[in-house]
Amino acid sequence: MDKERNNKVKYFILLFSVFLFSLSLISVSLASASSGITQWNSVTEDASDSFSVDIHIDDSAEVEFTVSSDLTYGWTWSVNKEKIEESEGENSNLFYVVEEYGIYNVSVVGIGENETTECAYWNVTVWLVIEDEDENDVRELEGLEDYILRISKRPERIISMAPSCTEILFAIGAGDRVVGVTDFCDYPPEVEEKKDEGKIKSIGGYSTPSFEKIVDLEPDLVVGAYGNPDDVIYRLVEFGYPVYAQHPKNIEEILAHIKVTGAITKCDEASSLVNELRERLDDIEDQTDSLEEEQRPRVFYNIGTFFTAGDETFINEIIEIAGGTNIAADKSGYFIMNLEELIDKNPQVIICDSGMGSISTAYEEIMSDERLKEAEVDAVINNRVYVIDGDITSRAGPRVVDAVEIVYGDFGEFFAAMDEEDDGDEEPPSITAWTPVEVRVNNVEGDSRTFSIFVNQPVDISWQLNGTEVQTDESVTEATYTNASAVWGIWNVSAIATNRATGLSEMHTWRWNVTPALAAASPTPVVNLTATPAPTPSPSSTSTPVSTAAITPTSTPAQASTPTPEEKQKQREEETPKPRGFEVFFAVIGLLAVTYLLRRNSLKNK
Repeated sequence: MDKERNNKVKYFILLFSVFLFSLSLISVSLASASSGITQWNSVTEDASDSFSVDIHIDDSAEVEFTVSSDLTYGWTWSVNKEKIEESEGENSNLFYVVEEYGIYNVSVVGIGENETTECAYWNVTVWLVIEDEDENDVRELEGLEDYILRISKRPERIISMAPSCTEILFAIGAGDRVVGVTDFCDYPPEVEEKKDEGKIKSIGGYSTPSFEKIVDLEPDLVVGAYGNPDDVIYRLVEFGYPVYAQHPKNIEEILAHIKVTGAITKCDEASSLVNELRERLDDIEDQTDSLEEEQRPRVFYNIGTFFTAGDETFINEIIEIAGGTNIAADKSGYFIMNLEELIDKNPQVIICDSGMGSISTAYEEIMSDERLKEAEVDAVINNRVYVIDGDITSRAGPRVVDAVEIVYGDFGEFFAAMDEEDDGDEEPPSITAWTPVEVRVNNVEGDSRTFSIFVNQPVDISWQLNGTEVQTDESVTEATYTNASAVWGIWNVSAIATNRATGLSEMHTWRWNVTPALAAASPTPVVNLTATPAPTPSPSSTSTPVSTAAITPTSTPAQASTPTPEEKQKQREEETPKPRGFEVFFAVIGLLAVTYLLRRNSLKNK
C-alpha cells in the first residue's frame, strides 16, 4: 500500500515538473519570437506614423524619429528608400532636416538575435507655405490679405497670365510644364512654337483672360501679374486653385519674384539665374556709381507721341543704373511731356520704344520733328537717338537686365564725348572706330553689311551680334565682320577691343533699324550707321551652382512607397520570424509520453 502511494506521489511530482518545464519552453519561445517596438516623432510627440510639416522659402525643419525596444537590434534608417544611417542598441533615433516640400517616407528596420526583425514607418508631408507680404502679391487684393499658398506637390500643369510670368517660367526651366498662356506671351520663341504645335493653349488676353479656359486646362498652379482682372483672381481662389501673383515695383523685386517662382516650381536654375543677373547689374553699377551729375546724360524715353516714363517705373530705374538721368523723373508713372518742356530740359540722349505701332514710329517721330532740330536739342543734333525693344523695358522679367546693358551701351557715345572733353589736348584714344557714312541694306538673302575697326596697336577683338559672340580676331590692328542677315528688325553689332598689355577694353557698337516699311518701299533702302564707342564693364563670371548630395522627396504622392495598414501588417508577418512552434509541440508530446509511461507503471504495480 505504501509502495502504491509512493508511486502516485512520484507520478504527480514528475507530472507537475514536466508541466512547469513545458510552460517555460512556451514562454521562452513566445518571448524570443517578438519583443515589440515603440515608435515616436517630435512633431506630434506620440506614436503617429503619418503627419505634416510646414516650411517657408529659405527655411527648413528638423524632425526627430525614435524607436525603442527591450532587446538589442541593429537599426538601419532610410528616407525615400535611400539609406541614411545605422546604429545598434535597444533604442535608436534619426534627426532629419527637410529643406524642400514633398512626400517623405521614413523607415527603420531592426535586426536582432536569431535574425528577428522589427520595422517602423512614418509618412511625412512637407508643405511649402507662401504667406509673407512680399512673396505673393495676390494679397494686395481686398479680402485676400491673409491668403496663404500651400504647395506639397510639384506643379505639373502651370498657367501663366502675363508675358512677364511666361518669360520667368521659361528662364528658370519650368517651360515644359506650362500648358496655358495669354495671346501676348511671345517670348522666348519656344512659346510661339509650342502654341503652333498645340502644346500650349491660349487663355485669352492679358487683361481679358477666360476663367473657363483656365479651368478647362486643369492647372495645379496659376501665375498672374498686376493688370490681370481682379474678378478672375477672386474666382480662382474661391474654387481652390493655387494662385501666385507678381507685382514687382523695382528690379530687386523682379529678382525676388524669380526666386520665389523657382521655389514654388522646384527649379534649381532660378537661384543661379538670379546670381547671374545680379552680377551683370553689379558690373554696370561698378562703372556708373561714381559718375558725377554732369557726367550723366540727360535722357528722354519716348514711348510715342512724347508719352514717357517718370519716377517709380522700371524704365526710370534702367536709365539710372545705366548711368543716365531721366528728365521725366520729377513726375511719377507714365504721362505725356509737352514739347516746350522737352525742349527746355534739352535731353542729351533720346531712347525710343519700339513697342508702339511699327518698329520705327517713336524714332521717326523724333527725327522728323523740325521743331526739335530748330531748337537744337542736344540728342537730335548730335545724333544720339536710339531705338530699344519695348518688351524688355516694360516686362517685369529677367530681360530687364538686358535693357540696362543696352541702354548703357547707348550712353557710350556720350561717355566717349565727355572723356574727349576731359582729355583736352591729349592724344586721342588708342582704339578708334571707322564705318562708312551709309550702307545699303535689302531683304535679299546673301546681301551683306561690313563693319571694320582699325587700331594703332594689336588688340583682341570680340565681334558680337545682339549680344552673342559671332567672331573673334586675336592680336590684330585691323578687323572686319560681315553680316548677311537682312531680315527687318533691330540690329546691334559690337566690337569689343581688349589691349593685352594694359588689360583695358573698349566697346564700339553699330545700331541700325531695318523696318518693314523701308523694305517694301525700295529693294535697296539706305540705313545710316553710327559708330558708338562705349566703355565696357569687366566680364562677369558666371555663377556655377555647387552640386551637393542630398535626399530629395518623391515628386508626387503616387510615386512614394507609402504602405497601407494592411500592407504594413503583411510586411511585419513576412519579415518577422514565426513563433517557435516546434518547441511547444515537443513539450506537449513529452508531457503525454511521460503521463502514459507513469500510468502504465501504476497499473502494473496494482
